[in-house]
Amino acid sequence: MIIDAFHSFGMELNDEAVAQAAADSFPLVAEGPLEINFTGCIIDYEATSRLMDAALGAIQKAQPPRELIAVFNINFHERLFLKWLFLGSSLLDLDKGTGTDTDIRQKVIAGFGKLSVSFRMRVIDSESGKEVRTITYDE
Repeated sequence: MIIDAFHSFGMELNDEAVAQAAADSFPLVAEGPLEINFTGCIIDYEATSRLMDAALGAIQKAQPPRELIAVFNINFHERLFLKWLFLGSSLLDLDKGTGTDTDIRQKVIAGFGKLSVSFRMRVIDSESGKEVRTITYDE
């Protein structure tokens, strides 16, 4: 299943109310992988983590392969993506304090492993749509 976050939920996923509404309306996922394309969206912690927790809950219940893929069209540092997506996540135990970049990355890897879900981030070129970089998380 592929979800275009901009068209499905709106641009401002950094806003608590918008992100919560997106999480509340998150669709059921029958089978993986689940890809969420954040092109054109503004993301930030802790709001976006609510949407990611909903996505994790949905893919965790789906038929294999249980893989969550986040797609972006801006090539930021990995640590920024992890903070913006997951800081505040109750499913990944990142809802208490901030932690270091290393702590956050380790909790993301451990949390996805515990949930039996794999996670991948893809960065694409905004004009061509071609993949620029992929980061895969597994134990």
